[in-house]
Amino acid sequence: MTKGASAMSQPLGEQLLDPSTIATARLPGRLEKLAVNITSHGDNAKVNVVLDGAHVPFNLAAVLSDLSQEEKYRAPCIAVVSIADDKDAAGLLSAMTRHDISIIFTTVGARSRSPEQLKTIADTLGLLSIVMLDPFEAYQEALAGAAESGAWVLVTGSLYLVGIIRAA
Repeated sequence: MTKGASAMSQPLGEQLLDPSTIATARLPGRLEKLAVNITSHGDNAKVNVVLDGAHVPFNLAAVLSDLSQEEKYRAPCIAVVSIADDKDAAGLLSAMTRHDISIIFTTVGARSRSPEQLKTIADTLGLLSIVMLDPFEAYQEALAGAAESGAWVLVTGSLYLVGIIRAA
């Protein structure tokens, strides 16, 4: 043991952070809340958007549960979704059945499960969905639909998808 090692034996943790730092700490693509201004049919509208790369059923269920605690996320939701081939697509989509969500399935590359396959799973679960292969176009469609209907938008299922939308 080196000199001074006993002083270093205490683990570092959140006790070293002040409350304002803890309150503002965020991980990109995790429960990231935005208010996006768009023009739809000549009118300006603000759409609430949440970016969360939840890619396992438990996480998505937790995200939706947390969001449902806020009034603005109790409205219907339009989700833009891509899911990797190695993820539990049926489980993720099942988590959405407990909420008023319609889905736009898209793809973000070779690792993505086919949006058509995802739509087939969604159909068996009774979820309303469409397919738009281009993720940016899918996001734009979700924003337009939300502005028109008063819904909010969730981008989820893949951190890759969230990254594409964040960069747009």
